[in-house]
Amino acid sequence: MLATHAVAEIESGIRRALDEAQELAGGAEARFVRGRADESLLRLATETETTLLAVGTHEHRRIAGVLLGSVATRMLHDAPCSVLLARPGEDPDAFPRSIVAGVDGSSSSMWAAAVAQEVGTRLGAPVTLLAARGAGPLELDLGALEESELSIEYAETKPVEALLAASHDADLVVLGSRGMRGLRALGSVSERVAHQAACSLLVLRHAA
Repeated sequence: MLATHAVAEIESGIRRALDEAQELAGGAEARFVRGRADESLLRLATETETTLLAVGTHEHRRIAGVLLGSVATRMLHDAPCSVLLARPGEDPDAFPRSIVAGVDGSSSSMWAAAVAQEVGTRLGAPVTLLAARGAGPLELDLGALEESELSIEYAETKPVEALLAASHDADLVVLGSRGMRGLRALGSVSERVAHQAACSLLVLRHAA
């Protein structure tokens, strides 16, 4: 009897949260599904051919997130599409006030730069394109960056360090995914930044 009552209370709380989210999101469609949150999101993303998944974070650190199987960590590893990891900003009504895109000369990072600039133009937010010279020779293509003729700021540190520092002065960091999934994603720049950034993070990934 107590278990039945507890389930009813949990479902009631979830439905209230869903109503609040739908009110904030305007005309968004709302669904109530039963099952693990991560599995349900991945299934719906595949079924609906979703191009962007947006999830919040409980601020678990990276290793804790991996061990606990947090929803955010699972989405970063296994989502078939781009993922927005949302963190509250100082002024939600002014989000994003500034955007940083990490670039390294790869095609995925050039896509991140283009998306960041498009979002910045639409929302009136300044965009900084950031490259880290402390990256290894296989991680940074200086020739491609120079040929792009983009206005790029360079940091003399490694990518994760540079992006984490930049996240303290930005509302959104945009990164391109190199297509790694599951355990291969562990240790990737985007996965490491996701769990430590001071702001929201958008990881771009072509839909599978």
